[in-house]
Amino acid sequence: MTQGISIRFGPTAGSTPHWKEMRAGACLAMFLSITCAGQNGSTSSVGFRPEKVPAVSPINEHPDANKLQELNTNRVQIQKFAAVNAERKRQIGDDSARLLQFAAELNAQLAKTESTDSPQEALARAEMIEKLAHAVKEKMKLTMAAQ
Repeated sequence: MTQGISIRFGPTAGSTPHWKEMRAGACLAMFLSITCAGQNGSTSSVGFRPEKVPAVSPINEHPDANKLQELNTNRVQIQKFAAVNAERKRQIGDDSARLLQFAAELNAQLAKTESTDSPQEALARAEMIEKLAHAVKEKMKLTMAAQ
């Protein structure tokens, strides 16, 4: 008992006829051709239109390789100067805090003891405070900047 496979061409029961499929395809083709024709009509531009090319100005031109290298070098230099200035400001803050601590200690030492006990030690501490204050003042004058 072998069962054969039969192939039937043409419309069968429960399938759509070919003319309906062809009509749907024709509608789709006509829709696409109308859409393409509307895009390529006389109102749209075909080819090169020089009036539509934006003029090159210093604002919108692309820099050449030398200019890019110069820009990158300047950017790196500015970043280095910013890092140096940030470190300098941190050092000034640390030195200022030490200066305040030393001055408070000297003031407490002088208030606690009599003036005849150790004038040499107090003078040495006062000179150290003065040197530190001058160093902080000089660091405040220095500012690294890109030229």
